[in-house]
Amino acid sequence: PLAAEAAIIRGAALVATRNERDRTEAIGLLSEWQTYVDVEFDIGLRVLQQLLYALVLEVDKTEGHQLSGRITQLLNQRAEFDTDAADALYMLDRSSGALFQPDVSYRKVRRATEHFDARTRGGLVRNPTELYRCLVNLGSKEVTNGAYADAICTHERLEEFVLEYAPGSFPRLDFPRSTALLARFRIGEVTAEEAVELQEEIIHRNGSREDPFYPGNALAVYRVLASDVDGGIHDFDQLILSLAERELPAPSLDYLLRANRCAARWVAGVTGTAHEWDELLTVLQGVPYPIAKYMIERHNLLASVIAGRPGTMSGQEFDRAVLQPPRFGPFWDQLGRGFRMPEVE
Repeated sequence: PLAAEAAIIRGAALVATRNERDRTEAIGLLSEWQTYVDVEFDIGLRVLQQLLYALVLEVDKTEGHQLSGRITQLLNQRAEFDTDAADALYMLDRSSGALFQPDVSYRKVRRATEHFDARTRGGLVRNPTELYRCLVNLGSKEVTNGAYADAICTHERLEEFVLEYAPGSFPRLDFPRSTALLARFRIGEVTAEEAVELQEEIIHRNGSREDPFYPGNALAVYRVLASDVDGGIHDFDQLILSLAERELPAPSLDYLLRANRCAARWVAGVTGTAHEWDELLTVLQGVPYPIAKYMIERHNLLASVIAGRPGTMSGQEFDRAVLQPPRFGPFWDQLGRGFRMPEVE
């Protein structure tokens, strides 16, 4: 049991580095313990869950779907008499974003949130950490699907829940607070200039020096949209330098920062950005998330914009350049933007 526990801890640590070589090592390590679930169910299940977290970041989802199906089958055999197994089924729903399309994952996360929030049924919350994760992911999915008003309501629900516990009880509050600010910006409740100040405050109060990338990216984008293009480019430069210190960074993060900087440089009138944009397509093709196919479409559409003379659009004009006509349903309003601000889970 101790060796299996050690494999789980090391596997989790390797996946958390956002380093592709480390993630591959985690897959190899955890795969050696796949059959341990037949010896000790609880520990073996945790091995499989951690392995799934590593596998869903593969571009080819075949193994991820197969393992997810295997875990679901194992849990269904116990769910009627084991509340932990029933909870684990909903945890699969909560973390479904890397395997399923945004609208499908949205329904799964909403179902998981309803399960863990017993307060809606007059009960008590048995697993506060899991409910927190559900609310974070639900707000994220609502933004992805263009349901910005719903995302704001979910964030208010999350903030009320967080206040019921001691400070520091829940990690990375900068993620849901950044997502909530994004929703407010999308519906016009705050301006880009106001968003800069609010995002700076989020980073100051809740940010992580070790992992500044997603909140920092949002701040840089808001600067560009607020016409402080040079300030935004400077922020992107700093984030890219920080990411370069990591060996083999995740393609999704690498693409996010470099593509946004390239777009900002085009807005600033810098020449040569069209070639840089074309080269980034290769990086994008390595992004493992189901939304990648929409991002590739967006990238190709924006390529025709960036092929034009640099400096002919403001940041906000570039951000809306390919939103019309709408494509791929309601989530194009979020995924089709010229500057990408991910809805972080």
